[in-house]
Amino acid sequence: MLRLDLPMGEPHEVKATLGCGTLIVIAIIVAVFGGNRDHDDLERKLDQLRREVEALRLELKARPPAPAAAPQAPLERGGE
Repeated sequence: MLRLDLPMGEPHEVKATLGCGTLIVIAIIVAVFGGNRDHDDLERKLDQLRREVEALRLELKARPPAPAAAPQAPLERGGE
């Protein structure tokens, strides 16, 4: 609360409240005008990740197929 002393010497209280709609409008303004730098940085990182994924795909396609693994005999439990 904000207290104001009037010239008559009697203190009065003034309450300031913001409605939900006002807070949403403020959040939209901040998001539109304040977050451009973060957005650009995220776009750059996303592009870099896309390039890395594409490079990995090309590398996997260029590799020869792996030989099939030889089947292994089941382990025997001794002493039971």
